[in-house]
Amino acid sequence: MRRVVAALVLVAVAASLAACGGGDTAATPTDTAEPTPPPAVVAAPSTNASDTKSPNEVVANEQFPTDKTQVPQAILDRLTAKQPMLLFFYDSTQIITSRQREEVDAVVDKYRGLIDLVVYDIEAGIGAPEATSDPEAQKAFSMAGLLGIKHTPYTLFVDRAGRVTGRFTGFADRVLLEREVLRATE
Repeated sequence: MRRVVAALVLVAVAASLAACGGGDTAATPTDTAEPTPPPAVVAAPSTNASDTKSPNEVVANEQFPTDKTQVPQAILDRLTAKQPMLLFFYDSTQIITSRQREEVDAVVDKYRGLIDLVVYDIEAGIGAPEATSDPEAQKAFSMAGLLGIKHTPYTLFVDRAGRVTGRFTGFADRVLLEREVLRATE
C-alpha cells in the first residue's frame, strides 16, 4: 500500500513540475529583479525502515515507579535486586490471552535466569471480592494506573536500572518480545 501511495505522489509531483515549466526562456537585459529562492525542503521525520511491524510504544528513559503505597512488594524486591523484569497484564476472559501467554512463556523459557516474569490477571482482580481487601492486589491496580495501562494484554519490560525499556499493547509475537528481552538485559 505504501508503494502505491508513493508512486501516486511521484506521478503527481512530476505532472505538476511539467505543468509549471515553460514561459519565457529568453531573459531581457532590463530584468533586474533577483530570482526568488526555491522553497525550503522540510525533511520528513526519520523512521527505522527495518522495524515496520513493531507495535511498541515510544519509551523515553522512563523510570519505573517505586512508591511503596502503589507498587507491589514483589516488584520492589526485584527492583532492589536489580533484576530485569517482564510484566504481563492480561484479562483471563479474553480469547487472545492464551496465544499471548504462549509467546511470553516461550521467550521467558529461552532466557530463563536473565529476566523474571511477573503476571497480573486484571479480570481476576476486578471480579474477586477479596481483591479489594488484599493490599498487594490494590497496589497492583494502582501500579497499572501509574503505568498508564488501559488495555490488555499489556507487556512491559524493565531493565536492571529500573527503567522501562519497552511496552506492547495487544498481541506481540516472540520476535518482538525477544528483542525487548535482549534490550532489557543488556
